Amino acid sequence: MLPTNSDLFKINIDSSLDLHFFKGKRQKICSTFGNQFEVIEPGTGTIVTQCPSADDSLVDIVVNQADKAQLQWSSLSPLERSKVLLRTADLIRANLETLASCETRTNGKPIVEARVDIESSADTFAFYGGILPAEFKGDFYDIPSDGKGNRFAYTRREPFGVVGCIGAWNYPFQTCCWKVAPALAAGNAVVYKPSPFAPCSPVLLGELLRAAGLPDGVYNVLQGEAETGQLICLHEKVSRVSFTGSVSTGRKIQQMCAQRGIKPVTLELGGKSAFIVFEDADLKDAVTSAILANFCNQGEVCTNATRVFVQESVLNLFKTNLLAELKSKIRIGNPLDDTTNVGATINEHHLGKVIQFVERAKDQPAVLTDLDDEMEIVKEEIFGAVMLILPFKTEQEVIARANATQFGLASGLCTTNLARAHRVAAQLKVGTVFVNTYNDAEVHIPFGGFKNSGHGRENCVECLHEYSQVFCLIASLCVLVMTAFEELGVLSELATALNDLEWTLPTDIQSEAIPAILGGGDVCMAAETGSGKTGAFCIPILQIVFETMLPSKPKRSGAVEDNGWRMNIFDRDHNLGIDASGFVCESNHPKLWSGSRSVRGVKGSGKYYYEATIESDGLCRMGWSTARANLNLGTDDQGWGFGGTGKKSHAGQFEDYGQSFTLGDTIGCFLDLEMGKIHFAKNGIDFPVAFALKQQQIQQGLFPAVVIKNARLRLNFGQTPLRFPPKGDWVALCRAVPACQVDSPVGTKGGQRTEGGEGGSQARKPNAPMCLIVEPTKELAQQTYDQIERFRKYLDKPKIRSVLAVSGIPMGQQVATINAGVDILTCTPGRIRGLVQEGQVELDQIRFFVLDEADSLLGGQSDSAQIVHELHSRIPKYSEFGDRLQMIVCSATLHNMAVQRLATQYMYFPQWIDLKGQDSVPETVHQVVCMVDPSEDKSWIRLRSKPGQSVQTDSVHARDQLRPGSDNPETLSEAVKVLKGEYLLKAIEEHKMDHAIVFCRTKLDCDNMEKFLAPRGYKCVCLHGDRSADERTRNLLSFKEKKVRFLICTDVAARGLDIKGVPYVVNVTLPPAEEKANYVHRIGRVGRAERMGLAISLVSTVPEKVWYHQCRSRGANCSNTRLVEQGGCTKWFNELNYLGEVEEHLGVTISRVGPDMAVPTNEYDGKVVYGQKRTGEGGPRLGHAVEMSGVTAKLSEMERNVQINYLRLLVGK
Repeated sequence: MLPTNSDLFKINIDSSLDLHFFKGKRQKICSTFGNQFEVIEPGTGTIVTQCPSADDSLVDIVVNQADKAQLQWSSLSPLERSKVLLRTADLIRANLETLASCETRTNGKPIVEARVDIESSADTFAFYGGILPAEFKGDFYDIPSDGKGNRFAYTRREPFGVVGCIGAWNYPFQTCCWKVAPALAAGNAVVYKPSPFAPCSPVLLGELLRAAGLPDGVYNVLQGEAETGQLICLHEKVSRVSFTGSVSTGRKIQQMCAQRGIKPVTLELGGKSAFIVFEDADLKDAVTSAILANFCNQGEVCTNATRVFVQESVLNLFKTNLLAELKSKIRIGNPLDDTTNVGATINEHHLGKVIQFVERAKDQPAVLTDLDDEMEIVKEEIFGAVMLILPFKTEQEVIARANATQFGLASGLCTTNLARAHRVAAQLKVGTVFVNTYNDAEVHIPFGGFKNSGHGRENCVECLHEYSQVFCLIASLCVLVMTAFEELGVLSELATALNDLEWTLPTDIQSEAIPAILGGGDVCMAAETGSGKTGAFCIPILQIVFETMLPSKPKRSGAVEDNGWRMNIFDRDHNLGIDASGFVCESNHPKLWSGSRSVRGVKGSGKYYYEATIESDGLCRMGWSTARANLNLGTDDQGWGFGGTGKKSHAGQFEDYGQSFTLGDTIGCFLDLEMGKIHFAKNGIDFPVAFALKQQQIQQGLFPAVVIKNARLRLNFGQTPLRFPPKGDWVALCRAVPACQVDSPVGTKGGQRTEGGEGGSQARKPNAPMCLIVEPTKELAQQTYDQIERFRKYLDKPKIRSVLAVSGIPMGQQVATINAGVDILTCTPGRIRGLVQEGQVELDQIRFFVLDEADSLLGGQSDSAQIVHELHSRIPKYSEFGDRLQMIVCSATLHNMAVQRLATQYMYFPQWIDLKGQDSVPETVHQVVCMVDPSEDKSWIRLRSKPGQSVQTDSVHARDQLRPGSDNPETLSEAVKVLKGEYLLKAIEEHKMDHAIVFCRTKLDCDNMEKFLAPRGYKCVCLHGDRSADERTRNLLSFKEKKVRFLICTDVAARGLDIKGVPYVVNVTLPPAEEKANYVHRIGRVGRAERMGLAISLVSTVPEKVWYHQCRSRGANCSNTRLVEQGGCTKWFNELNYLGEVEEHLGVTISRVGPDMAVPTNEYDGKVVYGQKRTGEGGPRLGHAVEMSGVTAKLSEMERNVQINYLRLLVGK
């Protein structure tokens, strides 16, 4: 467990301070060199410790540890690494004062400047964390073909490995961050050696990085002098070096890095910058900039422009203004004093060096004049608070003199002439030129020099690239082919199986749904029947199940551990999300309050504190509650909350308290178990006591609790530094002694949630599948199971065990198969309910819940909808690793209220993929209606009078008095039933149908139609629920293989069955108004795969009385022909109304044909052979092109006029 903020940064620079950092913490070492160096506080001259130097054995150990840790760090994605860098930036800002104080004590600089340095250091980590996901990437290149296939190349950026960094003493923390942030961003590990003059700050950075989540061993600090730096540079596993310091040392480092291999080096070395004041300059700005250029940080800045060139005409005035400004503004004193702006020089040795420069030049103050360009003080870097004023006459003269140095780090100039500024800057041989300012840079701007000032750059995007190397791959597509499915993220094994099935390109629904499901989201998808919906969910599910089963699958970083303080994913409202860390709670619901509690609480005694920071604007309350409290905090007598509107809440009472709070505020939650009191604070400002507790509540345990509405909170129980550490004897929750901690009874330590069914952390049993796919019918379940079997062909080690659970398979055989092991279970509602109730299938490990043809599952008169709700209530909503249950809902249509209600109730921000939209009929389907009018066509009288000549009807009118020639409703209804059988025969004979689906309303109607067609030589089979499972399977296969000509069925066959290329569909009866979408499903059987199809609907012009069983037997042996409203099982069926509903639903008027069933030749632009692919499409397309040509010409003319008018405005005509 990490220390809290107050412990982590309590800087006591004494002999007990450990200044080496590796293995993720400070380390105390003994050096075998036999040498150590003094750590001196410049402001007082006090020797605060003797620090041992790292020797060769320690350097070797730490570099090797870094080399191993780097592999783990670099395996994280740029996005994951960026999160650590961004958290580090936040931690630096949260601890700015502590770090600035340490920096001042270490370096001697004024604390006002130290604060700026620390803030800039935070910006550095924020900058690289922000750009990393977008910038750390390669490029793609097309290459001319070699004649064998298409060629391409791509690059990617890879880290070097271990980077050795050697820092400077003038900006100890900032220099460290400038090097470490981009190195870590690129995926490297770092071994950092600070200057022995300022060794402390980089150690603090190590503790910050670890608190931000950096793996141990990735960042290391080794202290020492020149020998330690040499060991780091020469180590064979250090692949890159970055150094800031003197030219002489930089030259040696470059030589060392060429001794063992060729190591790239970044050198940021000394400077002798020039600052040029032209006669047209604003002298006030020039004086201010000159002071910044010389006295910032006691002059201990590599960019310091100690050579101030002033044009002769303004020299005296400049000096006068300068001296006056210095006397009024410069304050030399205690660097920890906020009024001081010039602090202490780093040490006596360096002070003596600066003084010697001055004495050898002239016994004058720190502002020197009357100097010669050849003097030592003008040519060499001083690195102290010394300004040299040099007069000049002309522009060319001063450019030549400014460039007459071995250095080339920076220069500055002051002028109000913009042309001169650009002209002079272009001729100065330096890395950076400041115009009318100085030492004013940002972290995204490159910093580095020319000539002996070094090479490479700090900061900026280019620096990120410098800490990485480019890998290139060149390939020919004739050798390496990524299938279209692989481009969606599909495994190559699955892509190979799909290729075997000749699935070369994903369909539209697959292109949309596969990435969405692989991404972990809940998905609702709709597309036309036959569009590949089954593959759209089976393919990604197979992949995720396979990857989850791999033995190398790492435990998710956000997994819930019993010994950690975090929010409880098992004790939360449905609409509240908790991130992988367990510290961020979010709900996007605009109306509902959603709450949660932590996995642990405290009881008995102690004074505890945690923080909640508001990260998005919304409503929220935070506080404490018992484990039994309502998750809507403060609405019962077991919860105590404080809300954003400035109200405290308990037992449903809301009273004014404290202040309101909003985005960016941090609320401190205090619990005093000694006195039995609760109070809160905002941004470190305490409010009075809010609540008094009873002794019983203190002993039973109180848990951190929050409730939010359309907001996001970040909680901190003390594992990372607190923003506002409490004063006194309050402790962060994570530091509560074990005897005072209490575990939540919900979801922790393998416990089961008593509400909603959350899973514990036990090993998966053989009969506990990971994926449950529910289909409305056995045929659809079989079809999905078959697809999975085909897709998993090459998935090996481990093999995925797919099981089909439907009626028709002996229960004993099915149970044995399940007990042998199941990963994916495809089932029908009735069968899965029985298996679950009998304990043969356990649902506690389900991670995927798939509802196929959901509108069918949730609608109709069956109890499938109830079964779906029962299953969902039993399935855990989160796994032991914190993974959320993923739901996938598929259908031919999502425009269904039941589906939308289910998505709202059970799915987590589902992605809707609706490629179907409102129902429509494809262009390849010709649909016609034949009116069946028994008043006009009296042939039914003759047919009915001769036994065997007409279809056997459904006996609805068996007890009615039927009188041929009468117009009473019962007689006409019976007539319609007879005529429809005859009209079906006419349609078959007119179109010479050799393969067709015939839809009837009821199972009885199907059986009667089969008995009618079979004796007439038409091979046919039935498909409905009263036929056995085996018979249905045989019948469907016989029809697919064209062993029989006609498949007579209820709407079950319209629901997703894979029947392709059927040329004809006949609707003997239309679906009722409430099932009008079934019309589209029915006729969707034809016109698929670009083949033309004809759909004929027989529509009665008079009402027809039909069975509508409400009895318990659902029609078995029922003869109650009274109407439903009279307690019977029949109703009147008005097909004309239903036809109107269908036409309104589709937005078309369906063409009519006569009783002869002849479709006019010109009805569909010529002769059509149904069942064959469309031909002659060039004509219609050409016609469409001609039709559009006039519109295109008008558009072209409009564009021409617009351009002419624009040009006229441009030239003023």
